[in-house]
Amino acid sequence: MRTFIMLAATFFSVVSASGQEIPTPSLPTVTGLLDVVRTTVSRNPNVAIQTQQAEFSKGALQQASGQFDEEFSLSLNRQRVDSPLNSSLAPSFSPPDLTEDLTAYTLSLSRELRSGITLTPSLSLTRTNALSPYEVSSQGVNTENQASFSFSVTVPLLKGLGEDVAAATETAARSTYESDKLLLNHTIAQNVFNAVQAYWAWVAAVKNLAIYEESERMAQSLLDITRKLIEHDQRPASSIDLVEANLSLDRASRISAEQAVFEARKALGEIMGIDAYAISKLGMPAGNELSQENIQIPVQDRDRYFIEFALAHRTDLKSLRSRQEAAETLMIAAKKRMLPQLDLNIQAGYNSLSEKNTFGDYFTAFGNNLSGLNTTVSLKYTLPIKNNTAIGFYVQQKAAYEQAVITAANSANTISAEVADALSSLRKTSMQLTQARAAVLSYRRAVESEKRKFTMGMSTLNDVIVNENFLVAAELNESSSLQNVAGAIISLRYQTGAIILPGADMLTIGVRELTTVPETGY
Repeated sequence: MRTFIMLAATFFSVVSASGQEIPTPSLPTVTGLLDVVRTTVSRNPNVAIQTQQAEFSKGALQQASGQFDEEFSLSLNRQRVDSPLNSSLAPSFSPPDLTEDLTAYTLSLSRELRSGITLTPSLSLTRTNALSPYEVSSQGVNTENQASFSFSVTVPLLKGLGEDVAAATETAARSTYESDKLLLNHTIAQNVFNAVQAYWAWVAAVKNLAIYEESERMAQSLLDITRKLIEHDQRPASSIDLVEANLSLDRASRISAEQAVFEARKALGEIMGIDAYAISKLGMPAGNELSQENIQIPVQDRDRYFIEFALAHRTDLKSLRSRQEAAETLMIAAKKRMLPQLDLNIQAGYNSLSEKNTFGDYFTAFGNNLSGLNTTVSLKYTLPIKNNTAIGFYVQQKAAYEQAVITAANSANTISAEVADALSSLRKTSMQLTQARAAVLSYRRAVESEKRKFTMGMSTLNDVIVNENFLVAAELNESSSLQNVAGAIISLRYQTGAIILPGADMLTIGVRELTTVPETGY
C-alpha cells in the first residue's frame, strides 16, 4: 500500500488520509524518509514563517475589500437657542427674546461599487419646539417636525471610473495573496528537498561508518594472522609494524566517520526544525526507500519536455507571475489616476412635515404631508496643475511592473538551465554508480585472492593492505555514488516542481515523489 503525506491545500498542515490533523510526530526508533518529511513540514521555521506571510496577505486582501463595504452613519444633535429680540420687536413680545429647542438626527448608508460609483441613501429629521411667544408667532405652531429622504449617486466620469481603477488595490491584494500561497507551496517543496538531501547524506555517513568499521575489523584480523605467522617463523618480526600502523590508520578513519555521522544527523535535524535533544534521539536512518534496480533514466531527447513541465508547474515561478499581475494592475490604475477629476452627482428625494410633539413623530413624520420629488444635479471638476503626485506614482508603479517582468523572465531562464543540469547530473551519477559497483565487486575478489596468497607466502603484507585500502575506497565511492543518484532524483523532482502533487482539495507527498524520476505527462 502506498504511503504518503497529505497537506491541506490552503494551510499545508499535515493530515491523515481520513482528513484528521496529525499531531506533531514523535520521533521513531528507526527514522524513515517520510518521518523526516513529516517533521520538516510541521516544524521547519521557514515553512512556518511563509505560512504566516500567507495569512498576512489574506488579511491585506480582506482589508482592501473593506473599501467596498457598506458604511452606516448616525448623527444626533440637540440644541437650545435663546436670543434677545431687536428694539423694534421687543416691545411686542413678553419675554422679549427668541427661545427654541432643536433636535435633529441623520441616518445614512454609503457604499462604493467596484465600478467607482458611490450610492448614498439618507434620512434626516429636525424637530423645532417654540418656547417663546415670538417663536410661536413666527413658526405658527408650537412644534414642527421637518423630515427628508434623499438618494445620492456620485459617478466619477474621468479619474476613478471603472473596476480596473477603483478596485485596483483589492485586485492586486488578491494576486499577492495567491502569490504568497504559491510561494508557501514552493517553500514546503524547497525544505522537503533540503531535508531529503540531508537524509541521504546521513544515510551515506552511516554506510561510510560501517565501511570503516569493517575495514578496521579486517585490519585487526590481518594483525592477528601476522602475529601467528611471526610466531611460526613464517614472517619476520618487523612485519608487525606495517600491520599495526595500518590498524591505527583505520581506527582514526573510523573515529572520523563517527563524527561525520553526528554532523550529518545534526544538519538534518536543523532542517527538520527540531532541537538538540530531539536530534540526539533520532533513530538510525532506514535508508531503504530508494529502489536501486528500477531507476528510470530519461533519454536526452526528452529534456525539453521536462523543461516545459517545470515552467508549467514550478510554484515559485507561478508566484512571481502572480506578483507581476499585481504590479500590472497597480500600474494601469496609476496611469488612469493621472486624469483630471470630474464627478457627477445626482440626488433625488422628498420632504415631509408633521406638527405633533410625540416621540413617535420622530419616526412617522416621514409619511406626512409629502412634497417633492426634489432633484439636484451637480458637476465638480478638479485639475491638478502639475500633477506631480499622480505622475510620480505612475512612474514608480511602471518601474515596479518592469522589475516584476524581468524577475519572472529571469527565473524562467534559470529554471530551464537548472532542469537541464539536473537531468545531466542524474545521467552521470547513474553511470558513476554502475562503475562504482563494478569496482567494488572486482576489489572484493582481489582482496580475497591476496589474502589466500599471503597465507601461502606468495604475497606481501603491503599487497594485502593496498588491496584492502582500494576496496575501502571503492566501497566509499559506491556509497557516495548512491547518495548522488538519490540526490539527483530529488533534485530533478524539485527543479521540475514535482515534489508536491496538487490534488482537488489536498496536496500529497509520497515516497514515490521522493525517490523516482517524475513523469512529465508530455
